[in-house]
Amino acid sequence: MERYIELVKQYPGQEQVDLAVEIEVPGSWFGVGSMGSLTTTERREKYNAQAVEYSEVREFPGASRGARKTKEKAIRFICLADAADEPNSDGYWMKLSQWNRYRNDTFKDQRDDELPFIPAQALAAEGGVAVKAPHHQYTRLRWRVVSP
Repeated sequence: MERYIELVKQYPGQEQVDLAVEIEVPGSWFGVGSMGSLTTTERREKYNAQAVEYSEVREFPGASRGARKTKEKAIRFICLADAADEPNSDGYWMKLSQWNRYRNDTFKDQRDDELPFIPAQALAAEGGVAVKAPHHQYTRLRWRVVSP
């Protein structure tokens, strides 16, 4: 049995909105009931999402019915497919830490695709001068137990 911790880079929320970062959000995140009405097949899909607003403090419901609400940094995003069908969509709010996890999952096998969303790289792509990117925090996100 092997255990490891996956480190996920924590990018600042406002930076992600300013760069209009696009990631893939699993359909399972949208849940069931009031959170969304996706079918089982749709929940298995991934949806392209773009960051549109950042909030330093946003209230989220607790993980269970009796749990306390939490106040955390958050990103409001729109699903690009929804925006085409419904241009006035308010989008969805997600905890910034969750957004960063999905960002990591989106680009972990294709880091070159992430370059336009890294400040120094985005500036260089626009013809500016690339400077050293700021230091970002890492968060230990999850344990994975692998059986032989």
